Amino acid sequence: MDTQNSGFNIYERHDFDCECGRHHKMPIGEVVIDSGAARKLPYYVKALELGKKGILVTDEVIFGSIGREIYAYWQEQGLEIECYVLKGHIRPDEHTVGNVVCNTPFDADYIVSLGGGTVTDVVRYVATRLKLECVSIPSAMTMDGFFTNMSIIIVDGLQVTYYLNYPSLLLADSDIIAKAPSVMNAAGVGEVISKISAGMDWYAGKLIKDIYYCDRVEAMMGECIAEGAADETIEGIVPGEKKAIENLTDALYKSAVAMAWYDSSPCGSGAEHQLNHFWIKCQDEKGVPQSMHGQEVGVGAVINTMIWEEIMAIDFERFDVEKAVEKTWDRGEWEKEIRAVYGEGAESILELQAENHSFDKAVRRNEIEKIIEHREALAKRFEAMPSSGALIEKLKKAGAPWHPKQLQIDKDELVKSLYFAKETRSGRYNALWLAEALGIMEDVSSKIIKKLEF
Repeated sequence: MDTQNSGFNIYERHDFDCECGRHHKMPIGEVVIDSGAARKLPYYVKALELGKKGILVTDEVIFGSIGREIYAYWQEQGLEIECYVLKGHIRPDEHTVGNVVCNTPFDADYIVSLGGGTVTDVVRYVATRLKLECVSIPSAMTMDGFFTNMSIIIVDGLQVTYYLNYPSLLLADSDIIAKAPSVMNAAGVGEVISKISAGMDWYAGKLIKDIYYCDRVEAMMGECIAEGAADETIEGIVPGEKKAIENLTDALYKSAVAMAWYDSSPCGSGAEHQLNHFWIKCQDEKGVPQSMHGQEVGVGAVINTMIWEEIMAIDFERFDVEKAVEKTWDRGEWEKEIRAVYGEGAESILELQAENHSFDKAVRRNEIEKIIEHREALAKRFEAMPSSGALIEKLKKAGAPWHPKQLQIDKDELVKSLYFAKETRSGRYNALWLAEALGIMEDVSSKIIKKLEF
C-alpha cells in the first residue's frame, strides 16, 4: 500500500472507511520522527493545546545522560514543567505506578515519559488513570509499543495487558535514539522480525478460526517489515547511523498504525509474543533481569518459525486425524499442569480459558479437518516467509539475541513455554494452538531443542 496516496497523513490522527467494511482510525495525536524532535516539546504543547503544566517522568540513567539537559532547555523556553526521576531498577508494577501517581502534581495537565518501554508503559497507564494528556519521548527504539495504547503492567506477579489512551504526541528524536546502546535499538529489529511470524499466525487464524482479516492492515504491516528488516536498516544499527534509526522508527510506527487500524494486536502479535510473556515469568521467578520486549519477541519469532517449519513438513495426505484427536487434553490433567506451571497465577489462567480452551474431541476433530482443508493456502503463505535460519542471521547482524539461552531461558523452560505460553491469551490463534491440535507438540519441541543444540 502506498501510504503517500492514502488521502491522509498517517503521522497525524486520522480515520477512514476501509474496503474491508470496517472504520479504521489511528487515535495518536501527532508523531514526529526527526533530528532534534525532543527540543520541540514547548512548540507542540502550545500547538496541540496540551495544557499549562506538565511533569516529566524518567529514570536515573536517562536523566543523567540526556534528561537533565533537555529538561533545562524546556524550562529556558518557558515551559512550566516539573520532573520526577524513578530510582534504581524499575519494574512496571504496582509499586512503580504508585510512585508516579503520588509524585504527579494535582494541577498537572500532561505527563511526559522520557525513557524506554518500562517508563513509557507506566506513564501511559498513569496518564489514562489520571485523565492527563500523554507525551512519549523514547530514549531507544526497542519496540513498537511506544506508538500504541497498550501497556503491560505486572499485577500480583502476572503480566497484564491494559488498553489505554493513545499518546497525544510522540517525539522520536533520532539524535537521542542513535546515542542509545546499539543493543537497545537491535531489540527494535527483533520487534520488526516478530511481525513476520505473527503475520503467519494471523493468516492461519483467518483460515481456521475465521479471525477478522484486513488486506489494508496486512499491507501496512508489510511496509513495516520491508523497511525495518531491510539490509540497509539492519546494517546501520550497530554503528548507530541516523538514517537506519529513522527507518527503524518509521517501521515500528507503521506496525502501530496497522494495529490501531485493526483495533487490536493479532496482526502483529502471534505465538512469539505469548512465548515472551512466559519467558518473562520464568526470568522473574529465577530473579534474573527481564530481557527487553523486542529481544524476547525476536527470539520468539525464530522459535515460532521453527514450529511452522515442522507443521508445514507434515504429509497431510497421510495424516492420522484420529490419532491426533486422541491426544486431546483431559481437562483434569490440563488443570493440574496449569496449576503446576503458573502457581498463584493459575486461577486467572483457568478463568481466562474457561470458554476458550476446548477439551471436546469433536471440536478438535473439526479443527484438524480445517487445518487440512487449508493446507495449500497455508503452504503458499509459508513459502513467502524467511526461514528460521534467515531470521537468525538478521538478528545476529543487528546485534540482537537469537537463542533462548541469551535470554537466560533454559531447555525445560523453553519446552514448558511451547506447551503452556498460549494459555495467557484468549481469542487468539497461532502455531502453538496448531501444534497442540495436530498432536505434534512433543515431536516439535524435541526437534526445536535439537536444532538449537541445547
